[in-house]
Amino acid sequence: MNASNTKQAYEKGKFDVPQLPFYLMMLATVLFCLSSTIAETDLWGHLKFGLDFLAAGKVFDVDPYSYVNGQTRWLDHEWLAEIFFALAYKTGGIVGLSILRLSLIGILFALLIWPMYRLGLPLLASGWLIIITLMEVTSGISTLRPQLFTYLLFALELLILQQADSAKSKTNLLWLLPVMTVFWVNLHGGVLAGIGLLFIWTAVRILTTLIEAKKNTSKFIVSLEQAVRNNITWISVLLLTIVVTGVTPYGFDLIQFLVQTGTVPRPEIPEWQPLHLVSISGAAYLMACIYTVWIVQRKMLSESPVSAIVLIILALLPFLAQRHLPLAGIAICVLSAPALAKYFSEHEKVARRYSFSLPNAQQAKAFGILAYVTALVMIVFTWPNVKAICVPPSMPAHAVSILKQSGVTGNMACYFDWGEYCIWHLHPNIKVSIDGRRETAYGKRAYQENVDFTYGVAGANALLTEEKTDLALVSKHTASYLLLKLQPAWKLLYEDDEAAIFARAGSEQEAKIQQVRICRVGGQHFFP
Repeated sequence: MNASNTKQAYEKGKFDVPQLPFYLMMLATVLFCLSSTIAETDLWGHLKFGLDFLAAGKVFDVDPYSYVNGQTRWLDHEWLAEIFFALAYKTGGIVGLSILRLSLIGILFALLIWPMYRLGLPLLASGWLIIITLMEVTSGISTLRPQLFTYLLFALELLILQQADSAKSKTNLLWLLPVMTVFWVNLHGGVLAGIGLLFIWTAVRILTTLIEAKKNTSKFIVSLEQAVRNNITWISVLLLTIVVTGVTPYGFDLIQFLVQTGTVPRPEIPEWQPLHLVSISGAAYLMACIYTVWIVQRKMLSESPVSAIVLIILALLPFLAQRHLPLAGIAICVLSAPALAKYFSEHEKVARRYSFSLPNAQQAKAFGILAYVTALVMIVFTWPNVKAICVPPSMPAHAVSILKQSGVTGNMACYFDWGEYCIWHLHPNIKVSIDGRRETAYGKRAYQENVDFTYGVAGANALLTEEKTDLALVSKHTASYLLLKLQPAWKLLYEDDEAAIFARAGSEQEAKIQQVRICRVGGQHFFP
């Protein structure tokens, strides 16, 4: 707080608490709340693929993990993220993976908090804005996934676009976007969101410039030329960004594949479905939408119309698919912060209600010290959660342990959600019929065979009869379990509450598995 503000605060008998320790405490609290890492179904695959890429010194374009793929090309759009996962695991094991996740989250929220600190946003208003953002992004950052890189780069891109749009002297920042895209396109398919954001922002700028130019001339061509000339840097950066999407091990085939698969409906995946307001996440987002409408109407349309229009577009995306919820939350936080700070600067009495003040300077200083100590304590308390990654009980830990102990080899039909877990534990002895890579590695025929087998619909036996399938690891909650129990050619060798192992009757796989002494171990288990 500068001298004049200090004098005013003294005259009012109030002293604002120091901002920096408050924001550090806020960041440490966020990290503490998000410190527990849950292993989602693809984590084992990401790690296995990354480790194998490092060992081979190259990225594979032919899938070595499944027996049904044939000559289908594997377009691994997350290979660079998997390399980072593998390096973190080789360096620090489970702790390394947890630290990588928390580092990405920490950088993300530091990017969100920095403009609030720089703009001098009232502390309680900052805390409220971070809470809103946290509610929207938590679903996407509670696990270690390549999406974390997208959230981080999306926030950085928003900040760059916002700065470049607010001042002509800062348009040179735009040239960072093609450099970011070179990494982004190899980290995660969310690069499409980054390109889409740049395209929308550029298009809205051209449109608003065109409207302004039309006021000076009735000729459309002249107005359009002026609009393009005024935004030539933006257009050039957009074109270059599109060009560099070909800087991948697969050339432009990767971005073409992402466009094809990222724009199709996926009715079987919940996060690809529209957000419904009659839900906990929907109610939380409704609150964010109400705030968005208020800040856009109050300040953004008049102060920064381009960012206001872009924000409205991004805020509508979760109603198309829930997977856009974290991106919308990040956009609301980044784009609304300057307008919110402007609003508070013009309404001192309102700003005072959202400021955190104390009666004297000594108490304000004491609060600052307390905030630093609290931040340190929060970081210390995250350590127990960093040392473990919890595996969901739905994973077939005991069944896979039996297969591993038996040393059995062959081809195994498996449940979709368990494919990469099996690859991590059982490859190269066992190849799987399906895993979470879907279209990136599996053709339509192979994928459909697995879907039919899982749900017991027409053609359910094709995976067993038309492919060289020796084993089956199935969920007891699917039709495939009952299907196999009714077939004399298949023998049930093990089952628990979640999974069941089948082998062809009289096969060497059956003999090997039957030699394993089965010992059930209860309780929660952890990665790997």
